[in-house]
This record gives sequence, structure tokens and C-alpha cells, in this order.
Amino acid sequence: MKKIFTLIAAALMAVGSSAKEALDLSSLYTNGTTIEFAGGWSWQGVTLSSGELIQNQEAGTTDDTNMTYFDASAFDYLVVKYSASTCDVNVIIQYNANGVIGQWGPEFYQGQVTAEKKAKGGVVGIKLDEHKATINSVAFQNMNDAGSITIEEAYWASTAEYEAAISDLPVETTKEIDFTTIGGYKADQGAFVFDAGSAGWYSKWIGTFDPAGWNTIVIEVASASGDVQFVMQGDKADGAQENMMILGSAEPKKYYLDLTGWTNISQFAFQNFFFSDPDNADWDAKQASAQENIMVVTAMYYSKEEKPAEEVNTQTIFLWEGAEEGATCVGGSVEGHGADEASVNAANKGYYTLKVSSKKANIETDNITITLDEALEANDQIAITAYRNKDTDANGTLYILFENGTVIDQGDEVVWNNVHDDYAQQPNTITYPAGDAAGSKTIKLARSKASTNVFITKFLITRQGAIEDSINGVKAITITSDVLYNLRGQKVDATYKGIVVKNGRKYMQN
Repeated sequence: MKKIFTLIAAALMAVGSSAKEALDLSSLYTNGTTIEFAGGWSWQGVTLSSGELIQNQEAGTTDDTNMTYFDASAFDYLVVKYSASTCDVNVIIQYNANGVIGQWGPEFYQGQVTAEKKAKGGVVGIKLDEHKATINSVAFQNMNDAGSITIEEAYWASTAEYEAAISDLPVETTKEIDFTTIGGYKADQGAFVFDAGSAGWYSKWIGTFDPAGWNTIVIEVASASGDVQFVMQGDKADGAQENMMILGSAEPKKYYLDLTGWTNISQFAFQNFFFSDPDNADWDAKQASAQENIMVVTAMYYSKEEKPAEEVNTQTIFLWEGAEEGATCVGGSVEGHGADEASVNAANKGYYTLKVSSKKANIETDNITITLDEALEANDQIAITAYRNKDTDANGTLYILFENGTVIDQGDEVVWNNVHDDYAQQPNTITYPAGDAAGSKTIKLARSKASTNVFITKFLITRQGAIEDSINGVKAITITSDVLYNLRGQKVDATYKGIVVKNGRKYMQN
């Protein structure tokens, strides 16, 4: 008899611990069980509390003494199963009021999780916190883009029930990024189009995305008629920005950006990349070569794939790197002139640097000059590691003048980290292709944005031979070719009038 009673009690306990409770979302549905969002950051919610929340606007306080909240203390999670979603959606729980009034009205203790955009749906669960006995509401808010989410089931659950819900989910190796919503994308052309002569900063605000679990961002490019810089901003262990060059090519390529150290991604951007200087005699030709730049992207996604280790035969053409015992300088020489005469291997914040303090207007007399033993080639890569050091957000950028008149002007964009104690950042590296600077043996450095100095810790120029192709793993060697393409990637011949692409570079053909 005692044994039977024990079995019955155990059975009752098992039933009680797994009795999930449905959450009624019917008031939010517009088509079956679909919640629709007409624009970005739309809020669709159900209120689970009753009673009067007293607000004292003058004092900025709230009193919820007369409120009755939903009690979910018997549960550990809110589980939402969805069969499809056309946009990323935050699932939000608002607990009891925290006693204050903020920008958007009374504030509540809150928890949330993101239901990611997936054509085949998925499952998310919000782990309930210490306020779970006093739940005020549940809401759904899409992020940047309009769209919808189709709910299959929503319920309060135990930990075991939540784990059961996610146990059958397939392991995902990629997460799509909708590149068509990044500025500059022209749906009618199926490509990013950068206007003539424009630096073309085209961006998409992400807000908050934690890339934990993803190793890389992969961008598959079918063709690009000119060089484009991909920029990612957010929170990283050694800075807030990462740049990656997408080189002009009529051939398809795959690019990987390593996500190591990133804790949050807030913005993506594509930027047209060309060298130009209105004071240069070749300004008209350079403007012509920077006419419409078209980049065709076929896919963009987060991936669990590691960035492939490229087999690269890299030759160092020039290296300057500061050090307390004396700078390393290989492949040329470095000298300071005028206002920058004492700026070579200058100590600053524990680094030994090229301290760039002169202004671009005086670059012919006041500059740091790098003289190379060997002239630059178009495919050489120029990697500059540098920083700012200021107790404010004052900006400093570089103006780089090559012997043949080509200019890299970083302008007003914030590109260098601030290593001052108030900001606690580290130097970052930006890489440029030599491109139109080919043939130059001298490089002059000055400041473009003159609010504060730029401190260069390393200046490296490399040249690549055979490289491992990132798409098919076949070793590829750059071969000079007479094949011409127009800016849409179509083969043309010598009779074509206009801008042509040859060996990855742009030329005007008359």
C-alpha cells in the first residue's frame, strides 16, 4: 500500500513540474498566427497585469501598489516557437514597474531574447529572473526592418521543457545577413552602386548583436568594378572598428572577417575606395576613373567556419617599427622635416612612433618622408598601425602623398583608436592597396584632420606572389592579361569608349 501511494505521489509531482501554461497572443495576430510589423522597431505587446499604475510626472516616479501582476513563479522560461520570420524580432518580458518614469514612460524590469530571421523558424526561450512572480507584459519588437513572425506556440515552461523544445533544433553553421538593406544597394540592378567621384559611405545600423558562437563574417562577391572598403563597428577587445578591403575584380571572390574579440556589432558599412586630390594635375583623369563603381554581392552571412589560412608568398618591401632601443627600418629610410624633424621614433604612451603633427597644407616642407629602395607596384599592400592620444574625442587623420601625386586622404572620418587613459584603447591597423601610387619611391606623411596628432607605431609594405584562392582552395598566381572589362563586368575590346578594367585596375579608354 505504501509503495502504491509513493508511486502515485511521484506521478503527481511529475505532472506538476511539467505542466506548461499557454500564453495567449491572439490579440496580436493579423493573419492566422502571424504578427506583422509595418516599420522598424514596432512594438506589439499583451498586458498581463491589472489595476492602476499611479504616475507622478513631476517627481518622475511610479507607484504600483494597486497593481496585480501575472505570477510565473512556478516556471523557469517563456518559450516561443515560430515557424517563420522575415525579420529579427526581440521577444521581451516586462516585469513589475521599477518606480521611475523614463523617456518612454514608466520603466519596468525587463528581459529579452532575439528570435532571428529564419525562413523555417526556430525556438527561443527567455529565462525568467527574480521578478518572475510579478510579470506586467510580453512584447514583440522587430529590429531595423519591417516584416513578420509566425508563432507556432508560446508558453511558460520549466527548464526541462525548454531544453526539450530546443533539443531537436538543427545545428546551424551560418546566419544570413540581409545585405540588400544596407544603404547603396540598388534592387533594380542587383548591386551596390557608388556614385561618380563619391566616397560613398553606405551603412546599416544593427544596434546590438552579440556574435558569440560565430567565427567569421563571410562576404561573397561576384564582381566589383573598383575597390570597396567594408567597415564593421561595435565593441571589440582592441578597438571599435575593423576594416576589410574588397578589391576590384571581374572574378568571383569570397572574403572573411575574423570575429575574434568582438562582443557586439552595431553597424556595417561599405565605402567606395579611390585615391583623389583636387590639387593634382591628374584630378580630371582620377575623377573619371572613379566614375560609377558597381559591386555585386551574392551572399553575406555569419559563419562558424574559421577564416581560411591563406598560403601567401609575401615579400616585405618596407618596414618601419618603433622601439626603445632604436627603430627597425628595412627596405628604405625615414626622415622628419620641418615641424616633424624630431618626430621619428618619438616616445608616447609607452610606444615609439612616427609622430605626425604637421598639417597637409605645409606637407612640402613639414612632413615625415619615407624613401623606398624599391618602387611600389599596384598590388602592394600598405599596412599602417597607429593611434590618437587625447583626453577628448578630438580626431586626427593622415594625409599621405606619394611621389607620383597620388593621395590617400583619411579626411574627417574617425579611423584611429584613442589610447589615452580615459579611453583605454590600443593602436589599430588599416591596410591600403598601393593602386595608383605604383611607381612611387617616396611617401610624405602629414595630418589631414588636424585636431590632434597621429602616432604611427608600424608602417609595413608587402608584396604577394602565389596566394591560396579563398573560394576553391586552388593556388592562383596573378598573370598579366590583356582582357578588358567595362564597369558592369562585361568583356569589351580596344574599340570600347569609356572606363575599362584591366588586371583589376581602372583606365579611361578613348
